[in-house]
Amino acid sequence: MKSLFKGQKGITLIALVITIIVLLILAGVTIAMLTGQNGILTNATNANSSSVYYGAEEQVKIAYMSVITQIMTEKVANSSYNAQDSSNVTLLTDIVKKDLNTTKTVD
Repeated sequence: MKSLFKGQKGITLIALVITIIVLLILAGVTIAMLTGQNGILTNATNANSSSVYYGAEEQVKIAYMSVITQIMTEKVANSSYNAQDSSNVTLLTDIVKKDLNTTKTVD
């Protein structure tokens, strides 16, 4: 009687163990990249916080410029605009720019 397994080729136990080890190493590297202090998830959370902060800062700047524009429009419409108003707005604008452009850290 001939053997049923003679001449058949298949995967060896050693090759299977090596494949499993390689997959475990890849899984470990992937988990390390996702979590941790410099992980993808942490960086995404920090980017979201920064985006919200700088979006709010931009809204404040837009609101400020809107108010200044409205004040100056009313002064021109009422014919009460003079050169002193322009210099006062310039001084106020410089102060606000200095305050708004300060670097804030977002944690």
